[in-house]
Amino acid sequence: MRTAVIIMSRVPRPGKTKTRLMTRMNGQECADFHRAALRDICQTVRESGLDGYIYYANDQLDISEKQEFCLSDSLWSLSDNDNRLVVLRPQRGSNLGERMKNAARELLPKYDAVVLIGSDSPAVSPAHFQQMLTMLSGYDLILGPAVDGGYYLLGMKMVYDDIFTGIPWGTAGVLKLTLAAADGLNLSYALLEPLADIDTWQDLLDFVQTGLANAASYGQLESFRYARYLAEKYAEDEEETKQ
Repeated sequence: MRTAVIIMSRVPRPGKTKTRLMTRMNGQECADFHRAALRDICQTVRESGLDGYIYYANDQLDISEKQEFCLSDSLWSLSDNDNRLVVLRPQRGSNLGERMKNAARELLPKYDAVVLIGSDSPAVSPAHFQQMLTMLSGYDLILGPAVDGGYYLLGMKMVYDDIFTGIPWGTAGVLKLTLAAADGLNLSYALLEPLADIDTWQDLLDFVQTGLANAASYGQLESFRYARYLAEKYAEDEEETKQ
């Protein structure tokens, strides 16, 4: 099954991405963590043998930047292998649902299936993609539940407008309402194992703890190594403040 992975992403610019982490981290660290997570996800896509696309938030760029924007820009800092694999395209739509729907609709004429993922779950692995593809042959939709009530992955062979419409994106009800919409369309679906999105400082600390308990798989993730550094750095800062 020829499959494309669509990575929905903000532009990793200081002060414009991972802003909920700025309760502890500075804007540059937030952008650097975003880049590290993207590099991990791109490597997973490469190892899976799938085609990769980064659909970036077009409203974050001014006109002059859009004319020159490309993956080799320092904003993205992807590897040469990633640059050869990944295609960069702007998101289109007034909300996240429209943007995901439009990206999927744009690619499905060339592919048998598409997988939508965000840039907030760098722990997604080739095994998740393989399981999704195996399951997708027998279901209309495959979803990876996020711990916060959303989803980190959505695999499909057709675009169904209703699963992208009327969803309160960024809330704890996203997965529940998406599944309700699928039920309303009589679509079959299956769920992968839950993974955590990393949006807040506590999410990052939990990511580090999970990684420490699963060193064999997480130790190779650049995002985990950087998150561990940040957790230790700010723990030391707190200790110095107390003293």
